[in-house]
Amino acid sequence: MMDNMKQIIGKQFPNLIIMVGPSGAGKSTVAAKTGLPIVSTDVIRTNLFGLKNGKIALEAYTSEGFRDTFNAAKSIVDGYLMGGQSVVYDATNLSKTDRIGFLKYFYLDPQFSEDLRIKANVYYWIVDRPLEEKLAYFNVANLLGDQPVTHTNEDIIRRHHDKMKSTLADALNGDGLGFVTVRDLRNVSGN
Repeated sequence: MMDNMKQIIGKQFPNLIIMVGPSGAGKSTVAAKTGLPIVSTDVIRTNLFGLKNGKIALEAYTSEGFRDTFNAAKSIVDGYLMGGQSVVYDATNLSKTDRIGFLKYFYLDPQFSEDLRIKANVYYWIVDRPLEEKLAYFNVANLLGDQPVTHTNEDIIRRHHDKMKSTLADALNGDGLGFVTVRDLRNVSGN
């Protein structure tokens, strides 16, 4: 059945590219180079909760805010895939639980449902760079006044960096899901 995921009688399925990487890794830069529609949790947060003092409102970072953000992201990605359009999902996606929970929404794996609701080619694009580069980028952005609109700070960058190290093996293994193709873009120039 998994072989049928990629292609059935010549039908081409859309691509779902799931960016995986910590804050400051360069995921959005890589995503923008695809030329595909991008569903960004940062953009969704801004649209749902607005900006206060140039940053996304803190309400976006509550449990309800996260729930609303990710539910909106799933619905938007769902719309693209149902319409046959490839799409990039731009979020940190650092934990296996988050990635599987996202995919489960689309019933892409037979263990979730016998009736595969959406057929798509699923990719994890893993993006990262050394901690020093992430911190330098963040500090230069602050000096230039070109700050990200999120509430990212050095502590969050360091925590995400450590979390990435602890969950990288699962991501590189496609979380054990046979239908996930992994593209390792860590330390690729241009990130």
